[in-house]
Amino acid sequence: MAEHRTPTTTQLDALTASYESTAEFLSAREEFAETLTQIHPHGSRQPGALTKPIDDSRNGFDVDLIARFSEAA
Repeated sequence: MAEHRTPTTTQLDALTASYESTAEFLSAREEFAETLTQIHPHGSRQPGALTKPIDDSRNGFDVDLIARFSEAA
């Protein structure tokens, strides 16, 4: 059963691309230029606990990330 819920390499690559494109989008935003200090992935992928959604009608995964801002924000 666990193997059935394990993401494929293709799905993990797509998730990585989504993390990266979201981080690039936020980093490029003019309104965050002076205050955005760090962006990094967060959620179940980091500790290796990511699983496919149980609801097979869902296609994909959530992109969980943390955006840190300076105190000036």
